[in-house]
Amino acid sequence: MFEKIIRKKIDNIDNLYFNFLVDTTELNINLNNILDSSIIEINSLRNRISYNINKILIEYDELELLMTTDEFKEIKLDSEDEYVINTVKEEVLEFLKEYKR
Repeated sequence: MFEKIIRKKIDNIDNLYFNFLVDTTELNINLNNILDSSIIEINSLRNRISYNINKILIEYDELELLMTTDEFKEIKLDSEDEYVINTVKEEVLEFLKEYKR
C-alpha cells in the first residue's frame, strides 16, 4: 500500500513535469512568434505552467515527507523514479529563477 502511494506521487510528478515541459516549449515558441500569437494564448500557457509548477511542488512536499519513513527505504526505485525524485524539482525551480528575470 505504501509503495503504491509513493509510485502514485512519482507518477503524478512525472506527468505534471511532462505537461510543464510541453507548455514551456509552446510558450517559448509563442513568445518568439508574438505577432502570430495572441495575448490570450500566452496568458493561458502561463496559467497552465503556474498550475503545473504549484502542483509539482505540492506533490514533492508530500513525497519528501513519505521519503523520511522506514517503509520508503524498502522500496526499489528504478532509474526513471530516481530521475523524477532527484532532478525534476531542481529543473522546475531553475525555470522559476529564469522566468522571474
